[in-house]
Amino acid sequence: MKNLIKATLAVAAIALMFACNKKNDPSDQTNNTNTSLVGKWLVVKENIKVYSLANNDLLKDSIRDYTISYNALIAWSEIYKADGRAYVTGHPYTKSGKTVVDTSAYLKYTFNNNVLMQSNTDGTNPTTCQVSRLDDKQLEYTVTSNRPPDSGWGLNTSNTYKYVSIYTYTRQ
Repeated sequence: MKNLIKATLAVAAIALMFACNKKNDPSDQTNNTNTSLVGKWLVVKENIKVYSLANNDLLKDSIRDYTISYNALIAWSEIYKADGRAYVTGHPYTKSGKTVVDTSAYLKYTFNNNVLMQSNTDGTNPTTCQVSRLDDKQLEYTVTSNRPPDSGWGLNTSNTYKYVSIYTYTRQ
């Protein structure tokens, strides 16, 4: 009986060794090459948290699910090219019988050590995105900034707040 238990444990240990490898290690979800990011990504969720700068209290926590039909119309895509160029496009629509997609931003980017740096093509408006997930199907990154609140949020628009925005995309 002891030999059966030892044999079972040995088989289980060997199976565990081969079940996980560096390629599918969940702790290594970000491949730090531009080629892993290259492609078209559709936003599916946006989570915006607003904090007080004075005491770091959470003041707002808003989640927008872009997979819901009425939100899908305002979803956008981010398209990353292998040469460091990127584009932000809106939802396709029909105009005069033709499908039209508007490009709302032309960007350049770099991606190293889980950090996605985006800016306008002339280098203005740099944005630092901390990538927390990147695989064949999903991209998720966080942008932190200090700025006045969006109107209609019930916050004093003359104050500055800390925004933590988490964006989740699916590969198209």
